[in-house]
Amino acid sequence: MAQVITNEKQGRPPARAELDNRDLRIFLEVCEREGMLKRVTREVDAAYEIATMMWELHEKVGLDAPVVIFEKVRGYEMPVVKNVLGNYKRIALAAHMENWRTAERKDVIHYLAGKMEKMDQWIPPVLVDARNAPCKEVVVKGDDVNLNKIPILKWHPDDGGPFILMGAVCTRDPQWGFNFGCYRLHQYDGKTTGVVCNVLQDIGIYVSRARMRGEQAIDCAVAIGFDQTLYITSGIKMPVVGRDAEFRMAGALKGSPIELVKCELSDLQVPASAEIVLEGKLSTSELEEEGPFSEWMGYTAAGSMKHPIFKVQCITHRKNPLFQSCVSAHIYSETQILYSIPYVRWYNEMQRSVVGFRDLALPLEMRNYYAVISITKRVPGWGKQAIYSALGSGFGMATLNGVIVVDEDVNIYDINDVLFAIATRVDPELDIVILPPMGVNALNPSVRSLLPVKRPGEAFGMISKIGIDATRKFDTEYGRTKGTPKMNRPDPETLKRVRDEWSQYGLKL
Repeated sequence: MAQVITNEKQGRPPARAELDNRDLRIFLEVCEREGMLKRVTREVDAAYEIATMMWELHEKVGLDAPVVIFEKVRGYEMPVVKNVLGNYKRIALAAHMENWRTAERKDVIHYLAGKMEKMDQWIPPVLVDARNAPCKEVVVKGDDVNLNKIPILKWHPDDGGPFILMGAVCTRDPQWGFNFGCYRLHQYDGKTTGVVCNVLQDIGIYVSRARMRGEQAIDCAVAIGFDQTLYITSGIKMPVVGRDAEFRMAGALKGSPIELVKCELSDLQVPASAEIVLEGKLSTSELEEEGPFSEWMGYTAAGSMKHPIFKVQCITHRKNPLFQSCVSAHIYSETQILYSIPYVRWYNEMQRSVVGFRDLALPLEMRNYYAVISITKRVPGWGKQAIYSALGSGFGMATLNGVIVVDEDVNIYDINDVLFAIATRVDPELDIVILPPMGVNALNPSVRSLLPVKRPGEAFGMISKIGIDATRKFDTEYGRTKGTPKMNRPDPETLKRVRDEWSQYGLKL
């Protein structure tokens, strides 16, 4: 999988100032230097206080909420780090964008979408000697393994138990190779967790394939708190399953290889810079109730699902490790922000298939269940063509509840602009398309029912889909005799002059 190197400094270019974010600790140093990090030195209660503090922080400052390090968590020796990738500037920093200080959401999405298209420029990872791997500084095996020493907390009153939320799960398929993706883990006791293995995700496919091969369990490793660049790519829906795509794209973003190290108990390879690594076996047959959990969509998922259990047999970690985690449910929570990143592959797909495509966004306010597509419309009907192209795609079918299509004069990153287009350019009878119910991710809170499944972890919800053509209409479009009126806007030359000379008017805002 990875080229082997034995010298820690090999394969790494000279540091690029603040962009040399090769592990969590350096990333935090940059954030603190840039005024994007706060430390809570007062002891906090492990039960709900951290999550509630983060909720209130998001309420007060929204997307400008800083990284927070809770240095003293009652009952634990390990600090908890929250909201590391909780805004787009820090995601841009993790993606090694030179203009990260001014980057907005659309800049990040366009940049990542461009990098994904250039697979020939992706950089394979390198394998370092265990002696040069920070995650191997402490090794715990057998009876000494105890997850209860890690501040894996119950974040919300309605949660089914404690959860690991920033753990990247590494598994291997004999044909498809390695997969490295972020999935939540429900802790049951000091040596066991559940792992969400939904069939719509790569890990669910890997577990199903292992079950069909007759395997009772597969090797599994969970890394926590590593190079933030890899957190970005581990959440993206890659164009191929496995084949270390997450590591290679992260290398392209960094401009240097991701450094991996071989696990203690298997041939799996994990980020050498990780704060904590859990190793063991992921069952394909032994199941436990997983959840409920207060998810990113703003609801506590009703009931729980049966998922495979992960038996932890070894824990390796850095000296004085940091436990990186996040909180969900709030509209500006880190999981909500990160969930807007995985669709960059779909962005490229829509760019190729939607006639007149200009841009694409999934509004945070709609919890990423609705997509807004901007097109340059030249002939009648192009709005509905875009709707069918979007909802007929894999991502559209599996994830979205609806699609809104607008003209390029609408700012798709401003929900008020989108609402204006819906309110003034839509005749519901003519411009709305309803698709019949189909299977989607079972966590979707809008689903009308859950399908019975033959195999655990393969739950589907059933929901219909809506398409809204909020483009300007031609006089004869869809049987009309009147089109959309011309929008009111200031004279362009006068507007430019007023903006240029604004300070001279004495209107301080």
